[in-house]
Amino acid sequence: VLQSVADAYVRAGIYADDNFGAATSLQTKDKTASDVNRESFLRWDLAGVGGTLLQARVRLAGTGASQAGNESGAAFVGSDTWGETSLTFNNKPASGKLFAQWLPVTGQPAEFIVTPQVADALRGDGKLSLRIFSADDFGPSGNVSYASRENGSAANRPQLILTFEDTAPTISNV
Repeated sequence: VLQSVADAYVRAGIYADDNFGAATSLQTKDKTASDVNRESFLRWDLAGVGGTLLQARVRLAGTGASQAGNESGAAFVGSDTWGETSLTFNNKPASGKLFAQWLPVTGQPAEFIVTPQVADALRGDGKLSLRIFSADDFGPSGNVSYASRENGSAANRPQLILTFEDTAPTISNV
C-alpha cells in the first residue's frame, strides 16, 4: 500500500488562482458556469516498486456526499510536474479520458482499478497522477469530498493498493 505523495483540489471562478493543497479533504463538484466547480488531483511515487504487477487500485475515503447520485470519475494525468502547494484551477494539468466511475457514499471508501495506468507509469517516469472529478452537473447539492493526505486519520488518506505475483519457490531434486 502506497500513500499519495501529493494531493490538492482546485476551484473555478473567483478561486481559480487559489491553492487548496493543505486542505484535509479533496473535493469535487460540477455546477455549470459557477465559482463552485472543484476537481482533485493526486500523485503517487512508484520509485522502488518492482515485480510482476497483477492489480492496482486506488482507495479514497468518502468524507461527504451532499446527495445520493453524485457520481465521481477518474482520469489519468500525463504530467507529474504539478505541485501540491502551487496547483490552481488556472494552472491544473490536462487529463485524459474518464476511465473509472463510482457513486460516492459518506463514510465508505471508493475503490477503482488503475492497473493499466500504474503499469504505464512503471514503464515511464515512475509517478502516477490522477484527476478526480464530478461526472456531471448534479446541481447545487453536487458536493463530494474525500480525505486528503493531510487528513487527521492515517487510515483515511488516499491509498494506492498494489498486488504483485508471488515468486514461485525453487525446489531442488537433491
